[in-house]
Amino acid sequence: MSAQPPVVSPDGTDAPDGTDGTDAADGPDVAGCPDATDGGAAAGTSATPDHLAALRPETRAVTFVRSAQRWLLAYPPSWRTRHGAELVDVLADLAEPSATRVDTRTAAGLVVGGLRTRWRTGPPPAARLAFWVFDTPPSARYGDWLRDTVAARRFRVMRWLRGCTPALLLLAVPGVRDDPRSVVALVAPGVALYGVLVLLTNGERTRRWMTQRFVASRGPEPGTRLPVVVLPRQRVAAVPSTVAALVVVGVGAVAWSVAGWLVPSVVTWVSCPTDGLPVVACAENVTMPRTSPTGWLVTLAVSCVVGGLLALGAWRRLRRVLPSLPDQPWREVVPLVRTAPVGVAVVAAAIVASAAWEVVGIGVLTFSAVAAPVCVAALPVLLVLRRAARRTAHLTDVAAVDLWAVVLRGRPPRVDEPQPGLV
Repeated sequence: MSAQPPVVSPDGTDAPDGTDGTDAADGPDVAGCPDATDGGAAAGTSATPDHLAALRPETRAVTFVRSAQRWLLAYPPSWRTRHGAELVDVLADLAEPSATRVDTRTAAGLVVGGLRTRWRTGPPPAARLAFWVFDTPPSARYGDWLRDTVAARRFRVMRWLRGCTPALLLLAVPGVRDDPRSVVALVAPGVALYGVLVLLTNGERTRRWMTQRFVASRGPEPGTRLPVVVLPRQRVAAVPSTVAALVVVGVGAVAWSVAGWLVPSVVTWVSCPTDGLPVVACAENVTMPRTSPTGWLVTLAVSCVVGGLLALGAWRRLRRVLPSLPDQPWREVVPLVRTAPVGVAVVAAAIVASAAWEVVGIGVLTFSAVAAPVCVAALPVLLVLRRAARRTAHLTDVAAVDLWAVVLRGRPPRVDEPQPGLV
């Protein structure tokens, strides 16, 4: 793999060995390639890939290293960090000089060896199950496995999936027994909410929090010394977060209000039929046709009045407290994650779908009866927060959590403290 083609000097001599270059025109050189005096190839012929690989050994070596590193992904990340470079060098020394990739037999051996190493260096199946289900970390001897698992990108998704699966099963099993069509109406919002939570969360910040919880809180292993680092507290910027919340709440207020106006049937409580039997107290919910939307209009009007009063109180608190916000030296204001627009779009689509589900008659006035008044009352407050976020956009240490703290508690937020971290 380290053979280099002869370099011809301008005076006709071979630079590496110092011999004369009188044999340069007699035929191919030691690398088996046509001489430069012949124009690189005979007339009517072209250079083959083998000739190109022989002319560029450094390119061939880089390609082989990439192929070896790709197959080494079967091994755990911590193992690759310690032994990966050494194993790549061994594979390069044992390979043919013209090899540009790992052969099939060696690749299969690397995959099998990597899977065996993952199983051997990891905890027993019972400890793995306890960690995935109950967040119980294994013993200190499996620290490398724990660090690799927490640092993986799939770990965040698996934890969200573990948290959502029981709730989805509780919703789906009764629906299959009663009405299979209701399973879609019950499970689809949960699946959409799960995807939105994964899209809206900051992956790097989540991995940092998980590392702090599962790895750093256990302390270093005996005989090791970990460097101590101090990291600032990351907070989401005020302007993009308030805009995202305003879009979601605005779509909810419009869609669910229209659904409450157009829904053909409602749920009401009536007395149970006694059939002449003595009954102390009994009531049941039944679906009845919609008669008049007057009650719905009154509900929305009351929600608007309540929202206006809440917005007035929020505006007064912000006007009083914002000029005296404390400095935040240990804070890093970050924007929303790149997938936030996708998450907002999914939430808006789910809201419109739930409203349409009630309007077309598949469902009854249930969710809109609660969600629409809440969104209508929250919309003026979010408009006030949006205006306050625009006014404080020039301040580099003001985050969305500050505005919410002022609105909810009426006093300045606490100063963020530095966060410990790992290298």
